[in-house]
Amino acid sequence: MQNFRTKSLVEAGILAGAFGGACMAIVANLGAFYLESDFWGPMKNVSAIFLGDGAQQGSIGVILVGIATHFLFSIVWGIVFAFLTKRVTSSSSEVVAGIIFGGAVWAIMTYLFLPVVSPEVIVAREGMEGWWFGCHLVFGFGLGITAPLKRNLEREVAPRRRVAH
Repeated sequence: MQNFRTKSLVEAGILAGAFGGACMAIVANLGAFYLESDFWGPMKNVSAIFLGDGAQQGSIGVILVGIATHFLFSIVWGIVFAFLTKRVTSSSSEVVAGIIFGGAVWAIMTYLFLPVVSPEVIVAREGMEGWWFGCHLVFGFGLGITAPLKRNLEREVAPRRRVAH
């Protein structure tokens, strides 16, 4: 039974991470476009984790590396979130936990991970700290809302049993 539970938590984490990551990517890219910056700038910045300074070239390959990297990290964080919140049952508590978790991810990525692994990303977002933080809160919201949305969708599409008269 334990293996089944672990598998379902991993699956839930993958779904939540992908959804939260998509929410964050949409907000980040639209924000970059709105600020008259490069629409794909956020994904290029993410690709700097592997490509370094060459990430700002702008080729489709650089953008795809950024997208893949963004979703890889989003899914890993989603799995962590699923395990940490496995006992949370209230929809509103899941959303609040997601937003708080998004803030924690921001702190870990900003102050622990990126300065060591990819200082290029830190330099690329200078002056955008508030936006960077807000995007992580959106990520957390996406994480937290996934399980309640999934439950509601499952209820809506579940086959209705006929009651015998």
